[in-house]
Amino acid sequence: MREMDFRQDIINHLPHIKVTPLDTSWTPRVHVDHLPPNPPKDLVAYFPRLNKILSTVHQPMNTLYWETWPPFMEVMNWGWTRFDLWTSSAQEKFDEIWPVDGDDWIDTLIDIYGSNWHNALPILVIRDQPTFIENLKVLCETRKITISGTYENNPDVVVNSALKYAPWVRTVKRRSWVYPCPRNCSICGEGYYVDTVRYYLVRKWGNSNVCPRCMFIASFGIPTISPLYRNFTRAEALKYLQDLSSLIQFIPPQSFRETIHNPGFDPDVLHRILAVMICIPNADMIKKKFGNISWLEVLQKSGLVGEAWRPARGTYCVAADGHLCRSLAERSVDDWFTRKGVGHQSEPYWPQDDELNPSGKLRADWELNDGTFVEYAGLNSQDYLSKIGVKRKLAVRAGINLIVLFPEDLQRLEKVFRAWIGD
Repeated sequence: MREMDFRQDIINHLPHIKVTPLDTSWTPRVHVDHLPPNPPKDLVAYFPRLNKILSTVHQPMNTLYWETWPPFMEVMNWGWTRFDLWTSSAQEKFDEIWPVDGDDWIDTLIDIYGSNWHNALPILVIRDQPTFIENLKVLCETRKITISGTYENNPDVVVNSALKYAPWVRTVKRRSWVYPCPRNCSICGEGYYVDTVRYYLVRKWGNSNVCPRCMFIASFGIPTISPLYRNFTRAEALKYLQDLSSLIQFIPPQSFRETIHNPGFDPDVLHRILAVMICIPNADMIKKKFGNISWLEVLQKSGLVGEAWRPARGTYCVAADGHLCRSLAERSVDDWFTRKGVGHQSEPYWPQDDELNPSGKLRADWELNDGTFVEYAGLNSQDYLSKIGVKRKLAVRAGINLIVLFPEDLQRLEKVFRAWIGD
């Protein structure tokens, strides 16, 4: 399929989406005439405000950019893709460290994400291929993989460029994928193209079968001046928080719009999470509704937390089994272990190591009954992720099985710890 073919295919599939030029004649931008929402009856029954919000709110999502790359090599010559930054020698170095199962893993991404697989890859590879990521960082830091241009001396940018270009180059040489990729939104019912979902929404929500506009509203809410949010009651606010907590399987933090994300979650559950995120007001509005109380007090009124206290960073609280937890997320994991009968102890010491743990004071978050260590990587900072990297190396040296949980894993603990349930 080539340029004119997929332009015509867009017109044929979804007539309410019009193709307009961007910078050149071959890069499509699309204009969407949004149709009246037609959400599933079960969602409307559970979230009565959903249909009204979708009918009333006009988000700046009428003009969308085409976010995906087609499965043919000519795209490497298109200036907007910036493949001029990526060299054949960098590709060779990348291929040398590519995991044995890496191609099979990409095939799975294509099955799930369609043509948007390469936008999902940079966030999922951190979770699914951690050893490869560590090796890639070393190659970029030692300048064995480089890019041309302004950021050639910035290893983080080089890593991001490698994850953007190299997997696509490798994959397009061996297989194709559906392009363009039309679907129906499981929330508003409108037809849309996977290819128009912004990369950051793909990485935040994954394969949710939800259109860009619904994803956008769920991610950012609607303007605070809107009566759709101002007229909600205290009872509604508490119900939405309880519904949200039940769906995501952990306690919603104050920054729930930024924090809640899961690119690997089951789409059938994820679209319900997005539906309640569309309906729920922002944290500041909820606190104001209760007389400008703290978020912790809101959670206590909802019955989601009991006694807790706030240090300089995080929220110290006590889990159901008496373990001290340093955040609400840690408490969610600890309580889940208790509910599911997963034997665990909190804060075990890592073995002493002259290089990685010379003082012997480094601790893990949990130790399971079979000696497996569990770490929760709740912060997305380079310093914090570097500490997790040290613990991965410690685990290898000490022969300890290590599970690292990321925020998105809180919504799939059943899958992560299936082997331990009922021990």
